[in-house]
Amino acid sequence: MAECRQALPQERSQTHQLWQTVFGDTPQAQEVFYDQCAPQGPLVLVEEGRVESMLVLTPVSLALPGYTPCRGTYLYALATNPDTRGKGYAAQLIHYAAQWTAQQGLDFVCTVPAQPSLFQFFAKNGFTPAFYHLR
Repeated sequence: MAECRQALPQERSQTHQLWQTVFGDTPQAQEVFYDQCAPQGPLVLVEEGRVESMLVLTPVSLALPGYTPCRGTYLYALATNPDTRGKGYAAQLIHYAAQWTAQQGLDFVCTVPAQPSLFQFFAKNGFTPAFYHLR
């Protein structure tokens, strides 16, 4: 049975490999990212001792005039093992990330899909487009 949780230190090599497979970044570049943006490391979905999916949550805040600022997380580097895609692992992990965010007393999870085709995937998993992205 799949388990979602914070990655364990001994799983770091697996998360490095998965990130590199999906996004191409070296383990060294990943460590710089973790040091600067997410020292707690990734959340993972593990099945039979193998990291099958991962994502990183970084802290963010949103302040609008006349409203109390909100604190939340930015979902980054969602990756699933290419050999196990289509099993719902990413969806399970996103759901866990939302629960984790709420348990931390935070208000929201946000992301910017890396490509247009991902908007539908994130919509199926509870996300709603909310901002106009300036380029």
